[in-house]
Amino acid sequence: PLRPPNTPNKPKYHSNTIGIQYWRNLTGFNDDFFYKINAIYLGLISYMDWNFGELISAINEYDASTNTTTGVIMSSDHGDFGGDYHLVEKWPGGADDVLLRIPLVMR
Repeated sequence: PLRPPNTPNKPKYHSNTIGIQYWRNLTGFNDDFFYKINAIYLGLISYMDWNFGELISAINEYDASTNTTTGVIMSSDHGDFGGDYHLVEKWPGGADDVLLRIPLVMR
């Protein structure tokens, strides 16, 4: 389930009257809209994971054929609300877990 909108004790940018929802004209959309955004966002992450797996497989094949070891580092600069709290994209200065929990793979 998505994290609910207008949660008490959240920063002002969560407000539907003065925050992201207001400034991005998101106040008129229902839960289904944000679930669709979330499904698309998670689909994009899944596709990225698949592509990263393909890259690692190709590197493993290369390393096996050349008797080498290739280092790999993969990360991201930020997450995305992706419909949580009825918000989209990111927000400068936001410290929500959905923005901060990003992948870091080192090999």
